[in-house]
Amino acid sequence: MNISDKQVALIKVWDSAIKGARKYLELNGFTAIHGQPLMGSVVVACENVKTLFDLDFYGEQAFLTQSNQLLIEPYTAKFGRIYCEITSFRQEPNADNRRLAMFNLLEIEHLGGLDELLDHVSAIVYSMINEVINNCQDELKLFGRDIEDLKKTHIGRISYSEAITILQKNGFSDLEWGTDLEAKHEHALTAILGPVLCHRYPKEIKFWNMRQDPQDDRVVLSADLLLPKSGESAGSAERETNYDSLIEKLESSTMLQTLLDQGVKKSAFDWYLNHHIENDVQQHSGAGLGLNRIIQALLNLDDIRDATPFVVN
Repeated sequence: MNISDKQVALIKVWDSAIKGARKYLELNGFTAIHGQPLMGSVVVACENVKTLFDLDFYGEQAFLTQSNQLLIEPYTAKFGRIYCEITSFRQEPNADNRRLAMFNLLEIEHLGGLDELLDHVSAIVYSMINEVINNCQDELKLFGRDIEDLKKTHIGRISYSEAITILQKNGFSDLEWGTDLEAKHEHALTAILGPVLCHRYPKEIKFWNMRQDPQDDRVVLSADLLLPKSGESAGSAERETNYDSLIEKLESSTMLQTLLDQGVKKSAFDWYLNHHIENDVQQHSGAGLGLNRIIQALLNLDDIRDATPFVVN
């Protein structure tokens, strides 16, 4: 096995970036929940349940983990601020320069709303960048990364509605409000705006437990971090806390119908829903940061596989 200089450099960049993320989290009172499961019931799914890897676990249906959001949410009230690091599995239909079937995900939850959550997301990314700059200048040069340009990184914020208007004026005149943004739209936005948190997406295209915006019932209090080269690199949202609203959102979601068609029972969500009956659930919010895509953007790479130390072929 021939290990190249770039492979060594990439591992060093990852090491510093993860240290930077942990540094921010630890300095700001986040407690890590270790030992996260690699598989579980359907509650380990994300928005697109069609990409779940399913398996037979001693005669019971199980799935490889996509997100542990629902599993760690109930602990937020006990700790205030928590995080975990997991391997996320997606049964992607195509292998290409922006999708991996297996990648690293940093998930956070905290007591509070969307604006404070986005402050955390931005600060984590800044801390990752700063740690890499401080410890990996030779490695950054090997990848051809302009260090002074990297130091200028600023993450802006726009609403989804503003994003649609910008895109309509810049080559996507047929794009309609309510459409989910594709990679081409995300790349166009970051080419114009640089890194940006796009917030308040239409509720129909987002995960079922996201909280509706009290100022606009068409959208939920969510945000995606869009980065140059890699596009969507983090998803964030306030969580719905009302039991009746959760039931309504789950039962009306296209996700549930897809799962029912796959033989999954709605009762798989009972423990999560019952938590909201048995406890006075406080307002909380959380995010999942795709570390491979953040590293891809940090190193300004066209292919996410080049930003990943170990790629399973």
